[in-house]
Amino acid sequence: LDEPTHLADLKARRIEPIGVVACNLYPFRSDPSVEMIDIGGPTMVRAAAKNFAHVAVVVDPADYGIVLDELKSEGGVLAETRRRLARAAFAHVAAYDAAIVSWFDENDRRAGAAEGRDPLPPTVHLALERAQDLRYGENPHQAGARYRSIGGGAGWWDSVVQHGGRELSYLNLFDADAAWRLVHEVVQLEGAPAAAVIVKHANPCGVAVGPDLATAYARAFEADPISAFGGIVALSGPVNAQVGEAIVANPLADVLIAPSFDGDALKQFSERRKNMRALEAVAPGPVGLVLRQIDGGWLVQEPDRLLADRGSWRVVT
Repeated sequence: LDEPTHLADLKARRIEPIGVVACNLYPFRSDPSVEMIDIGGPTMVRAAAKNFAHVAVVVDPADYGIVLDELKSEGGVLAETRRRLARAAFAHVAAYDAAIVSWFDENDRRAGAAEGRDPLPPTVHLALERAQDLRYGENPHQAGARYRSIGGGAGWWDSVVQHGGRELSYLNLFDADAAWRLVHEVVQLEGAPAAAVIVKHANPCGVAVGPDLATAYARAFEADPISAFGGIVALSGPVNAQVGEAIVANPLADVLIAPSFDGDALKQFSERRKNMRALEAVAPGPVGLVLRQIDGGWLVQEPDRLLADRGSWRVVT
């Protein structure tokens, strides 16, 4: 709108400039199919976002109220808001395209699994949104946050209920995720009534199964009582007063994860383990590709799974 010839063309054709574009794309993530791949919507969104100097583009209903308020109070959408909305729009389209590519990759992976084809895709496209601010990153001077896949469905971290303790840090989540996945793998592999895992510095220092949760925890702790201090404890079943007493009698665990806690156990923790985070969690979902950053790129691999049954294990000393 700052080009005189453009303004003259608009005036000659009696066209009013567009000030706001609100667009919702076809719901591909909830109903992935060729028919749900939007074509015109992303084009309109990108065009409006490119012209953010003059146009406000809205792709998130959460922004409707902000835009309406500014239109009423200011007579237009403020420049700072238009720029933020433009960034959100490009991110929205990028995430939409990433979901489509991932859909193709997943279909190809399933089709090729039986044929022994390469399980790794030629490209990897991540679209993440910040879901949780953390106390700090790997070290206290680093900022840290948990991000989740946009439109990828909620993971177990999204429904965690924290009972007591301070805000979680980067390493708390990193180690807790490893412990929680391992305890579920072990209890399924063994077919045991109960399992316990203790992780310290991203490595298991105690893993055990038992006829009940108290026994499994005692066995896991006995594997390495020294490393258990400040570690992450994951238990496969509900924590009652008996299990809670065993936990508070041992060195402090930074994080305890279990499917549920009864009132007596939580009372013990609040009185004798105020700094311990007790996390109530649902079972973890399937793991996708595992990524780790290196200089100039990423290492990508399939998830590691326990494949051998216990009957094939051998102890060598």
